[in-house]
Amino acid sequence: MAESNSTAAARLVELLAKLALELNFVESGKDSGLLPINSFICEAQDLLHDATAPVAIVQAAQHARQWIDRLFDTTAIFDAATIARLEEWQVWMASATELWRNQRPCAALPAAWSLAAASPVSAEVAPRPSSPCA
Repeated sequence: MAESNSTAAARLVELLAKLALELNFVESGKDSGLLPINSFICEAQDLLHDATAPVAIVQAAQHARQWIDRLFDTTAIFDAATIARLEEWQVWMASATELWRNQRPCAALPAAWSLAAASPVSAEVAPRPSSPCA
């Protein structure tokens, strides 16, 4: 049974607060926090799948999924650029989710997110197995 949009939005706000807390402890060059952040993004995508969320919010979740998958496919270590994107993403998502919860339109996605998703992975990094949401 699909959740109501207000319930899904409220649960997403809670997830985003937990993700923000986890991001406070993430460091470039380390993998600490990768698995919990992956889990939070998986949960967010599950919530959005069962709700009628604005397209921009669904697309934003897909971008975050791509960034995390890229880490799993390469080093499984955070880099400064990914940390910065995730921090920006968390703030944007929290704002957009509050607007959705209050039945107001959210802002457009930052153009840089699409560019980051389209950029190729460095050939110097050995690929690792991906971590699907399960």
